[in-house]
Amino acid sequence: MEKPEELQSVPNPPSLAMNRRNLPYIHPEMNTLPSHDIFSSETDLAPIPMSESFLNEELSLYNKLKDVNYGSKVNYVLKPVEYAWEIHRDFLEKYCRSTKKILFLGMNPGPWGMMQNGIPFGESSS
Repeated sequence: MEKPEELQSVPNPPSLAMNRRNLPYIHPEMNTLPSHDIFSSETDLAPIPMSESFLNEELSLYNKLKDVNYGSKVNYVLKPVEYAWEIHRDFLEKYCRSTKKILFLGMNPGPWGMMQNGIPFGESSS
């Protein structure tokens, strides 16, 4: 479904993205809503789904961190909110529907230790 005309020039994430109900995810730093009436009778007035709340939090964090300067030693910064938004949104809308009684712990040791903090887990001597 195409975006309403007043949103056509607004880029999808990180500033505004559409959810499956064709309503915008509104970032907290935005001070205006789109001009179409999101409270019309055609709108589903159910509470905001957990996935939308989670995505809004991600957009908030993204907008706070997107312009951080990491210095000359950092050549590339990956921004999956920009290049993988649709896939990520689809995943969360499918699987982030309720609370879970599990905790995912992950690690990506990197070349110099666990999460680049110097802990020699996974460090190679080469």
